[in-house]
Amino acid sequence: MSAIEKLFPTSPQERSFQMKARRDAGTAAPNWVPPQFVACKKCGRRATRQVWTKSLYVCPNCGVHLPIGAYYRFSTVLDHGTFKELNPDIAPNDVLHFPDYPEKLAAASVKTGLKEAAVTATGKIGGVQAVVAVLDSRFFMGSMSTAVGEKITRAIEYAADKHLPLIIFSASGGARMQEGIFSLMQMAKTSAALERFNRSG
Repeated sequence: MSAIEKLFPTSPQERSFQMKARRDAGTAAPNWVPPQFVACKKCGRRATRQVWTKSLYVCPNCGVHLPIGAYYRFSTVLDHGTFKELNPDIAPNDVLHFPDYPEKLAAASVKTGLKEAAVTATGKIGGVQAVVAVLDSRFFMGSMSTAVGEKITRAIEYAADKHLPLIIFSASGGARMQEGIFSLMQMAKTSAALERFNRSG
């Protein structure tokens, strides 16, 4: 192992993933100064960001679960250093030229750091290789756009092709109205892919 590798033991991809996970957890924001307090949306009690992160964003007072970002969820599920994102460049399209849709997509991307509501990846869970898909409710309520449908379908097909287990964390608000019938078609598309995956054993 070289001196450089000792200084930076993880790959650039892994460092990027860890940074995204910390951003999702709220511990990498540029204006973050510890301790930052977060109030529970149910009971109103506050705790430091460190306490929330340690409890995986389950309220230490009342037990309610706060929404968490896709990369943070991956960091809590996958074995360290095994995350490899699938199809990261698939982005939404304004297929219907819906008023203000591009501006809303841009705002959601700035807010969440995501290109779309779905993130798919391979990684290991307890040493077992798997394909994992996460829908992030912070991006358009995790709604199904053509891009989300494509990412989920490709993840399912990749799992079938490689004979890997498939895990989907579904947090979807349903069809995305800005994409109309194209969004509704994604329900059938992903369901058909899951049925084929199921039949393949």
